[in-house]
Parts: sequence; structure tokens; C-alpha cells
Amino acid sequence: MRRSLIGVVLGLAVFLAACGSRADTGTVQITLSDFAIKTSQTQFTAGKSYHFVVKNTSQSAHEFMIMPQMANMGAMSMDDAHQMALAMVDMVGAGETKTLDYTFTGDTSMPGMGMTQALEFDCMFSGHYDAGMHAAITVKS
Repeated sequence: MRRSLIGVVLGLAVFLAACGSRADTGTVQITLSDFAIKTSQTQFTAGKSYHFVVKNTSQSAHEFMIMPQMANMGAMSMDDAHQMALAMVDMVGAGETKTLDYTFTGDTSMPGMGMTQALEFDCMFSGHYDAGMHAAITVKS
């Protein structure tokens, strides 16, 4: 009897710890398709952790990047984009789902934009950005 009670208590403790680990995390659904990025959320809060579930519903590979919003993004090289990315999932194959945990910070606000960051979700594979694979987001402090 005592062993089973200890087992139940330990099992409950593990369960609650697992549930509590995402208590401060918002889950964001991202869908990559040919050629669009759909997101369940476009407004984010600096300092809050987010769990991105990135699903590729197309027949071709894509990537998921969180980038500063800039002019001429489609002309940027992959290497430059990867260096500028705040976070990324480099390769999401056709039909795959991958995850990314990321906490937005308040220290990358763009000049002249006050406390709001102008960012976007992108796929920078050749031609994908210009075909429409980007979605504007904002981060508020």
C-alpha cells in the first residue's frame, strides 16, 4: 500500500513538473506552404517564451526564420540571412513538423521604432521570399 502511494505521488510530481515547464510559454502554430507562411499569432511580448510548432504542408522543403524586417530581403544571400536571423529552423522537409523555443528580447528594436520591434517570419530559400514566404510580426516590450 505504501509503495503504491509513493509511486502515485512520484508519478504525479513528474506529471506536474512536465506540465509546469510550459506554463509561461505560448504555443504558436506555423504552417509553411507553397508559397506562404501562416501563423496563429502576429503579436508577441518581449521576455515571454514561445514554443513554435512549424509544419510544412507543401511538397518542397522550406526553412523558418525570425528576422528583422528590412527592404530588399529577397536579394539577401542565404549566408547573410542566416547570420542576421534571431532564430531559425534550417530545414523543414515536405510533410515534416519541427519545433523551436524562442524568447523575444527588447534589445533589438529597430531605430526610430520606439518600443515595438518590426520583425518577420521568413523562408529565404532561393525565390521563396519573393514568392510570398514572409509574414510580418511585432514584438512589444
